[in-house]
Amino acid sequence: MSPMKCSATAQVQGHGPSGSNRGPAPAGRSVFVAVAVTGGIVMGALGAGTASAAPTSAPDSARAAPGRAAHTGFPTVGARRARYVRHIIRTVNIARVHHGCAPLRFNKALQKAAQRHSADMEQRGFFDHVNPDGAEPEDRITAVGYEWTASGENIASGQATPSAVMRTWMSSPGHRGNILDCDFQELGVGVEFGAGGPWWTQNFGSRG
Repeated sequence: MSPMKCSATAQVQGHGPSGSNRGPAPAGRSVFVAVAVTGGIVMGALGAGTASAAPTSAPDSARAAPGRAAHTGFPTVGARRARYVRHIIRTVNIARVHHGCAPLRFNKALQKAAQRHSADMEQRGFFDHVNPDGAEPEDRITAVGYEWTASGENIASGQATPSAVMRTWMSSPGHRGNILDCDFQELGVGVEFGAGGPWWTQNFGSRG
């Protein structure tokens, strides 16, 4: 079995000229954390954090609601993906409310960017925030029309279920920091299935 992986990045941009909301300004801070995990255990030392403990996850939606296709007896990819996305968004928002943050709103543009990145990692065989063409997370969300002032991205691969990937992310300070960042307002989630996967992406954002 191939090792499970996860990685997180966050970017907060400075404001452009007064009255302008379009496009990220070059100034800002960025944080990049890469954590490899094997067998569901985060490898390496984790710094002590002040965030509240992760809530106990509900059973995976895929088990609770099979959603079987009419003739094959197996869930369709689209239905399975939709259940996984809903499960992750629900679990993220439970954790945020527990931490004292407002729930994140689902955003279609962030969803498109996240799904494209998950599919790209599967199709081109890489695992990184920067794709082989050099596009970074903020480039991808800008390309789908999201006019952001702050953004973050969590990625992971190899975790079989939404609960498993959320446990991985919540066990890592960088990923947990994105999930529990009260400044983020919106979220999109991507998941792509395939040998060695699934490939997971969370894109967080704030506007204006």
